[in-house]
Amino acid sequence: MAHTGAYPRAAQAMSPPLYRLLDEILGCDARGVSRQLHLEAKGLELMAAMVDLLEESERAASPVLSQHDIARLERARSILLARMVDPPTLPELARHAGLNEVKLKEGFRALFGAPVFTYLRHHRLDEAQRLLRQRACNVTEVAQRVGYENPSKFAAAFRKRFGVSPSTLG
Repeated sequence: MAHTGAYPRAAQAMSPPLYRLLDEILGCDARGVSRQLHLEAKGLELMAAMVDLLEESERAASPVLSQHDIARLERARSILLARMVDPPTLPELARHAGLNEVKLKEGFRALFGAPVFTYLRHHRLDEAQRLLRQRACNVTEVAQRVGYENPSKFAAAFRKRFGVSPSTLG
């Protein structure tokens, strides 16, 4: 599940099992240590039920991909990576893969865990890191090889992804 924040928020309707658990927590008549133990157990049970509901809603929201769709998405990824330096537009990539744009965007995120161009950017930067570690090229050459025309934009993206400047590797 890809999210922009560390702690995604989700709105979920209360289900009858959640209401039942809340009633059991509020209506607990135990005393002392047994009350504490009972409340902790019910709290954990409540959290488990909430996680189950969130996972169910996530599964329902994610697109169902057929083998045919998966093959076409793999083809789109291959095209994207083969043209890493000069990538196709989304409409062009969708056309070459035999998908519509919506299916391409939703399916790509579901199958590969990131939007199309985020996936491409990560691949470019991973490749750049590999090249810099090999010390085969300087930073400017590596930036150009992976499709960045502007070395300073490359350096900023690299620093953001890896937390270090590319010149520390090159």
